[in-house]
Amino acid sequence: MIKKLSHIGILVNDLEEATKLWVETYGLKVSHSGSGAVEGIKSIFLSCGDNYIELIEPLDHQDMSNANAKRLATRGEGIYHIAVMTDDIEQEVKKLTEKGVILIERPPTDGQPKGRWVTHPKSANGTLVEYLS
Repeated sequence: MIKKLSHIGILVNDLEEATKLWVETYGLKVSHSGSGAVEGIKSIFLSCGDNYIELIEPLDHQDMSNANAKRLATRGEGIYHIAVMTDDIEQEVKKLTEKGVILIERPPTDGQPKGRWVTHPKSANGTLVEYLS
């Protein structure tokens, strides 16, 4: 069962410019940065109450084998994913699979002890949902 929202990921063309916009215009504060070499991205997490907004830029905008770069090239900037926390990711994956949800396993990122799972956007009204534990 989903216990809380972790963060919303927004795909951007220029991480530095996007960070400046969200900090200076909307008053959010930089919480921490990340480098998802496994995902081929660099990101900044901005504090938003008890949650975060993650700004995401592909390391290589030309690499169409990278889902982030491909989405940015075809659809432009915008919400990329919603990340949620669950108590038992294995049980959640089992339940979702039984319901016919298309899931994709992703390797752990910095600071994540376990792997992650994401729903294929076709299974969630065009939205990629990232499950974390």
